[in-house]
Amino acid sequence: MQRDPEDLYELGADVPDLDGVAMLHHLEGFMDAGAAGRLLADHLMAVCESGTIATFDVDRLIDYRSRRPMMTYSTDHWEDYEQPELAVRLLRDSAGTPFLLLSGPEPDHEWELFAAAVQSLSARLGGGPLIAGAGMLMLLTFGVHVDYLTEVLPGILVFSLGLSITVAPLTAAILAGIDQAEAGIGSAVNNAVARVAGLIATVAIGAVVAAQFSSSLDHQLAGQPLTPRGRAAVAEAKQLTLGRPSVAGVPRPEAVSITVASGQASLEAFRVGIGVASGLVVLGGLIGAAGIQNPRRVVRAQQCPGGQLAGAPLDAAGLHATAA
Repeated sequence: MQRDPEDLYELGADVPDLDGVAMLHHLEGFMDAGAAGRLLADHLMAVCESGTIATFDVDRLIDYRSRRPMMTYSTDHWEDYEQPELAVRLLRDSAGTPFLLLSGPEPDHEWELFAAAVQSLSARLGGGPLIAGAGMLMLLTFGVHVDYLTEVLPGILVFSLGLSITVAPLTAAILAGIDQAEAGIGSAVNNAVARVAGLIATVAIGAVVAAQFSSSLDHQLAGQPLTPRGRAAVAEAKQLTLGRPSVAGVPRPEAVSITVASGQASLEAFRVGIGVASGLVVLGGLIGAAGIQNPRRVVRAQQCPGGQLAGAPLDAAGLHATAA
């Protein structure tokens, strides 16, 4: 029987658009030095505006025999108990920036399914490829000279965030769409397609960048007379796309022109390459949003070993015992 990870949690009715929102997590277990994790989670929920957007089925995940909930005894009867809750909450800091917090007791059962459920929930709450594409588009602001902290790092961080919340949910969606007995071949096909697609994209975008660099370099130097040594330096530069040309032995004014033209051609080629790559990433995100679905599946009791309940008689599962 193939179990659906989405059966492990219930999503709230009014969930806002959360593309790109980071998720923090703390699962209470037996190891939490100084209760630091629990105290931090409690502090965030106390000082930040918060609301629950998804809850997990703790009856399936928690072993109450090993971790009994705190109960309140009043005079001669049990009055109340602290119902355990494993949930994802939407919090906002003092600046109004939203983030997610997964907190509650660490599951005792069905860890594999729980991990898949968290990945599924992340996929439903976020838009990884669109975030990655936005990070790549931020790199289009580069000039010939850049500052790493203010120009390079922000785009790289946004791209990394988008990539990190794309790969795991995408893999989970693919593997959830095939039978458990075929998980091995499904994983192999997924891996092979990813590798081949990466190679094709690298070659194709590399060709576009090289062509743009050569065209731009010719345009920058159009109408400028070059010495034989200068023409040789330009021809060599076209073989080293985005590289710094060697102008040794070239007259100084000509060498400066070739170096400046090469730098500008490299910048234009880089922007074309990043633009094409980010467009493909965003397109992939839109196709995934429209095409990847995880519909509810109906599983009949007779298809489950032992019937609907463990220990049920065989005829409850549609089977009949035969005499030996």
